[in-house]
Amino acid sequence: MKNRKYVIAIVLGLSMLCITACGQQGASSHNNTAAQSIAQVLETEMAKEDEKAEKSGETENEEGQQAEDDSKEDADNSAGTDYSIDIDLTVLSSDLVYAEVYNMMARPDDYVGKVVKMTGAYSYYHDDATGNDYHACIIQDATACCAQGIEFVPTAEYSFPEDYPADGEDVTVVGIFDVYLEADFAFLTLREADIL
Repeated sequence: MKNRKYVIAIVLGLSMLCITACGQQGASSHNNTAAQSIAQVLETEMAKEDEKAEKSGETENEEGQQAEDDSKEDADNSAGTDYSIDIDLTVLSSDLVYAEVYNMMARPDDYVGKVVKMTGAYSYYHDDATGNDYHACIIQDATACCAQGIEFVPTAEYSFPEDYPADGEDVTVVGIFDVYLEADFAFLTLREADIL
């Protein structure tokens, strides 16, 4: 248990260091403009997507129908749980995905209970002290200098290691976003997750 706390503290510390390194040059200006920078990235990427839609001649109705069809298809493709996906990170650009995951970490209460679909590098950790296994989906930013991850807890139908990718391979998971406390630390997780 102590080892896990130290590992998690180190990972969180390194994540924050990476986030700072990826931001603007001054630490104080980074803190003052972090939310603004994320909003700017979101706004820029959304404008790019709007331009693409206009150029291809799609209407808002067609886009809405396509999103609804995609959500139904995603629910049908899940291994056993009938999900209606609220946040699909697999359809966003790398900048938007990283920004959205950052927001999840910064404002987790806004996401609790939402069904999230994400793709990233699979990471596995076994805690010898407790015997618990921990699985995570790690997302890197566009320059691959920073990484953020979210733990996922698969449904009981998955057997480890048979139903899991190798450590470092891509994994797509769909689960319900939640936060839990362990040893006075808050951890983000996708519970009841399906591995696609």
